[in-house]
Amino acid sequence: EALTSMKFLLELLNDFLDSIKLKSGEYEIIQTELDLNLLIEYIVNHFKPLTKKGVKLICTIPRIPYTLIGDEKSLKKIFFNLVSNAVKFTEKGYIEIGVIEYRDLGDRVKFSFYVKDTGIGIPEEKQDQIFKPFCKIPNKFSGEVSGTGLGLFIAKKLANLLGGDIWFESKVGEGTTFYVRLVLPRGERIQTYDRIKGKNFAIYATDCPCLKVLNKFILENQGSCKICHGISCFKEAIKTEPLDYVVVFFSSIKSEEGAELLSVIKEIKEGIKILLLLMLE
Repeated sequence: EALTSMKFLLELLNDFLDSIKLKSGEYEIIQTELDLNLLIEYIVNHFKPLTKKGVKLICTIPRIPYTLIGDEKSLKKIFFNLVSNAVKFTEKGYIEIGVIEYRDLGDRVKFSFYVKDTGIGIPEEKQDQIFKPFCKIPNKFSGEVSGTGLGLFIAKKLANLLGGDIWFESKVGEGTTFYVRLVLPRGERIQTYDRIKGKNFAIYATDCPCLKVLNKFILENQGSCKICHGISCFKEAIKTEPLDYVVVFFSSIKSEEGAELLSVIKEIKEGIKILLLLMLE
C-alpha cells in the first residue's frame, strides 16, 4: 500500500510538472535518432504483466524498417499514457496496439497508430472534456476514480508539439480507440529479412487467426501483401498482381471451397511459389 501510494504521488508530480511546462511552452523537445520498434517492444513488455486476468495485450504494428528522428521521451509518454488508460479500464477482452496508415514519403515517414480496447468506453457527456486537464472517468467495475486526470491532456499536447494529432472513437460498454497521427524524419535503414524484402505476396484466407501475424511479418520485412478473403478476389490477384508467392489457408480440399481453390491454383503462372497450409480445428 505504501509503495502504491508513493508510485501514485510520483506519477502525479511528473504529470503535473509536464502539464505546467506544456501550458507555458517551456517543454523541451530533444530530437534524436530512435528505433520505434524497440520503443513499442518496451511498452508491450511493461504493460503485459499489468493487464487484468483474461485480457490480452496484442501488438500488430509491423516492424518499421527505418530509424526515425524524434523526441523519444515524448513518443514513449504518448504510447505509455494511452496504453495505461486502456489497461486501467479494460476488465475483459483485449487491448490492441496497431497501425492504420504507414507511408514512406522519402525523407519522412507518416504513420497513424491506434490503441484499441474493449473496456468501459467514455460516456458521451465526458467526450468533449477528455483532453482537458484533470478530466477523470470513474471505473464502473470498481467505482474508483484513479489516475491524475492529466495523461490524455499530456499525450494530446505532445502529439501536437511533434506536429501530429490525437483523436478517438468510443462507445459505452464496447470500448475506446485512440488514434495518433505523426510525420517524422526518416533515419537509417534497419537490417531486414532479405528473402522477404521486395517480394509480392497474395494470401487467401477466409477466417485465419494467424493472418495478421503473417501480414505483419511480410510488411515489417519490406514485402508487399494482398489479402484475399474470397475466391473472386483471389482469382483477380493471380491474374493482375506481379506475384512472387501465393499462400493459401484452407480447412478441407474435399469441401466445395477446396475444389474451387484447386482450380484457381492450377491457373497460377509458372515461377510463382505456392504454399498450401491446412488449418486444423
